[in-house]
Amino acid sequence: MNALRAIAVAALVSVGLASAASAAQRTYQPANTSFTASGSWTVTGVGHSLACHTVLTGAIVNGAGSITGASFSGNAACAAVTATGLPWQMLSYGDSGTGINLTHVSLVGPMGGTCGPGRVKGILGVGGKLTIAGAGVPPCSLSGTLATSPHVSIAPK
Repeated sequence: MNALRAIAVAALVSVGLASAASAAQRTYQPANTSFTASGSWTVTGVGHSLACHTVLTGAIVNGAGSITGASFSGNAACAAVTATGLPWQMLSYGDSGTGINLTHVSLVGPMGGTCGPGRVKGILGVGGKLTIAGAGVPPCSLSGTLATSPHVSIAPK
């Protein structure tokens, strides 16, 4: 009977912790809008590195952000890169009000095959600039800065 009680308590605690983590998630602004993020991303794969002009399209709905599309250009190799696993959910992290994670990021292309899926960690800074430095999308990495329009930010607590 004690073992059964311990299992029940553990289940309740884990549900409580999951709820607390969800409650801590910050929202994005401007509310209920579509946005683009454009700039240069370098995708480094197995023996290949591609510097591509990147345009991400996204939406903020009821404070939740997601990347719904991605295109790459600049040369033939960049144009052959495809984003998969969309939409990529945007999650805030940390107390700074600028930390962002993009979840389930996956790219397929001439940089060595499939990169990801993985979690891309970056900073959503002043003026809506999304900066990513060496983010892991195994076996690849991403680096670069994209400017959002309209400017996207993480709402204060």
